[in-house]
Amino acid sequence: MSQDHTISPGLLTHFKTTILDNGILLAGFDYSGKPVNVLNVESMSEWQKIVQCAEQSAAIKGVILVSMKEGNFCAGADLEQMHDAQRRRAFQEMEQLVMTAHQLFDRMGRSPKPFVAAVEGACLGGGFELVLACHARIASTH
Repeated sequence: MSQDHTISPGLLTHFKTTILDNGILLAGFDYSGKPVNVLNVESMSEWQKIVQCAEQSAAIKGVILVSMKEGNFCAGADLEQMHDAQRRRAFQEMEQLVMTAHQLFDRMGRSPKPFVAAVEGACLGGGFELVLACHARIASTH
């Protein structure tokens, strides 16, 4: 049997997490309210919590990232959020998001816990960078 909600459900809106019996944390990316998964302040903050949880928990041996959206792994940056920041001329906000993402991806690559991306469907831009930050990648032909 698996243990649901390794991270309190109230803390995560865009990921569903489960620890499998073998100690693998299964993280299902399911961005709430959008037809595709996107990377933005909210989803990156949640992914950062998952990475931190995996690194700090002796019970977690590794992480597998999957998409819960059929035919789409990740569309990359949330263009609506970026457009809004541009409209408000909040260029530092956009820069901070990019820097935070790169630091997190670097942290994943250096982590002693293996991260694996199981990709099915479209994987674009920052979503592809997220996949490349993982130690291993598995992709479907779809």
